[in-house]
Amino acid sequence: VVGLLLGIIVGNISAAMLSAFYGRRYIGLVFEYNALCEMLSFSYPASISSVGVILGNFIDRIFIKNYMTLSALGVYSMGYKIAGVCSILISGIQGGLMPLIYRYYESDSTKKDIDTIFRGVILIFLFIFLSIGFFSKEIVNIFLGPAFSDSAIITPLLALATIMSSLYVFAPGIHIAQKSKIIA
Repeated sequence: VVGLLLGIIVGNISAAMLSAFYGRRYIGLVFEYNALCEMLSFSYPASISSVGVILGNFIDRIFIKNYMTLSALGVYSMGYKIAGVCSILISGIQGGLMPLIYRYYESDSTKKDIDTIFRGVILIFLFIFLSIGFFSKEIVNIFLGPAFSDSAIITPLLALATIMSSLYVFAPGIHIAQKSKIIA
């Protein structure tokens, strides 16, 4: 663990130094009040929203820990980890889709293309959700062992919740219009 943390620290410091060195022509100590106001106006709602997302990702575990047993927390956490596969997949889709949307949002075919991609993604996630639902006992036994067999009950529900909470990427209008206050 210490080696991992040291590696992360050294890597980040090295990257920061290299960025500063190669970007020195573009970085200066010039203060522009108007630019600061514009950046803060756009970013403060997103910052508040990000804090809400972080709290939202952990509040369920906090409630379970405080109002149920640690065993129930462990069962829930393990089910959530399996359902997290959907989160990884939607992150990949998001990473590929958002740049394309921002580049071609003015094109007439973009809405149709997003609709086509959305339908394909829904089909894929429906297959994943049904697979997790039908084989959750087997998946839990293979990856977690019999000690967490109760996770099989909640894993499909958590997978569905993960999928549904990630589909906002297919409604980019608010992001394109830079309505960060509405997003927050």
